[in-house]
Amino acid sequence: MSRKNSAAAHVDTSQKTSGTGPTLEQALPWEHEQMAWVVHYWDEINKRNITSREINTREDAMDEACSLMQRHTVSHVAGPNGERIDIKEIREWCSTHTSR
Repeated sequence: MSRKNSAAAHVDTSQKTSGTGPTLEQALPWEHEQMAWVVHYWDEINKRNITSREINTREDAMDEACSLMQRHTVSHVAGPNGERIDIKEIREWCSTHTSR
């Protein structure tokens, strides 16, 4: 097989054809949307924005935000499907859910 023929034998997988299964976006959803919760905050010592580790539940993310607020300036909590919880709601949640 010549070089020209072997290049032509390459299959283009970027196009979805009918009946061939899921698209790349469907097969690898984590590449295209956030599946966990994260807390965004400002680290005053290092002068930079930080994103927490990925957190599985909204409640755990809110607990983490409450904890981080003791040492950092929390901006917001971001969740799956573009959900965003602003600082006002975080403060309200912390005041009713923690005894700190």
